Amino acid sequence: MNRFLVAAASLAVGLSMAGLLAGPAPAEPGTDRDRVQIGQAAAPPQAAPQPTPPASSPPIYVPPRRGSPAEVAPAATRGVQMPKLKLLAPEHVGLTVSAQPTLYMYVAEAGRIQLLITRSADPGAAALASGRIDVKDGPGIWPVRLVDLKTSLEPGVEYRVTLMFFDRANSVRATESVLIQRVGEPPELTAMTAGAAPASRARTYASAGIWFDALDAVSAAIAAAPSAPGPRADRAALVEQAGLPEIAKLDR
Repeated sequence: MNRFLVAAASLAVGLSMAGLLAGPAPAEPGTDRDRVQIGQAAAPPQAAPQPTPPASSPPIYVPPRRGSPAEVAPAATRGVQMPKLKLLAPEHVGLTVSAQPTLYMYVAEAGRIQLLITRSADPGAAALASGRIDVKDGPGIWPVRLVDLKTSLEPGVEYRVTLMFFDRANSVRATESVLIQRVGEPPELTAMTAGAAPASRARTYASAGIWFDALDAVSAAIAAAPSAPGPRADRAALVEQAGLPEIAKLDR
C-alpha cells in the first residue's frame, strides 16, 4: 500500500505551474498545413492509486481528487444520444504523463476535423497549436496523435483541446472540447508500467487516475489484436465510466 501512497504524493509534488505549449501557428480550415490522414479502412492532488485489477477484471478509473472540479459538460447531456463528434474523456480535467499523448475521438461520419489547443487559463488568446485531420470512414473511434501534430504539453499547465467538424461546404457542423493536463510520473508508476502488456498498463494508469494514458494503452491492445474481445470490452468499460455508454457500444 505504501507504494501507491508514494505514487500519489509524487504526482502532487512533481508539477510546475508555468510553461508554454510548443506547436505550430493555427491553420486555416481550408489549408493542408499540419494535415493528418486517418480512417483509411499547480496541479491537483491525485487520488491514491488502487491495486491494479486482475487481468480478468475491466480497468477501473479512479478520478483524481480536485478541490474545485472543472466540468467539461453536464453529466445529464452525456450518453443521451450518439453525437457527431466526441473526444473520449471524463467530464473533469483528464490527466496524462506524456508530453505528446494520443487522444481518441468518436466521429459519426467521414469529414474534416480542425483541432485547436489553447491554455485554459487564457481562453481569449490565440490557439497555441492547430492541426487538420481528415477522417475517411465513419462511424468509429480514431486516434489524435499530438506527435503527428508536432505538439508537446508542458507539465502543470491545463489545456483545452477543441475539435470542429466541417462539412463539404466548409461549414462547422459540430464542436467538442475537453480539458487535459500533463502531470509528472513518479518512479513507482513508471516501474509498474515498464515492460507491461498494454492491457495491464491500462489497468495501472486507470487506477492511478491517468485517463488518457489508460485509454491509449487499451487502444494499443485493440490494435495488436483487433478481433480479440477482451481489449474491446476493457475500452468499453473505460468509456462507460466517462459517461459515454452509447459510444461504448461500438466495442461491445
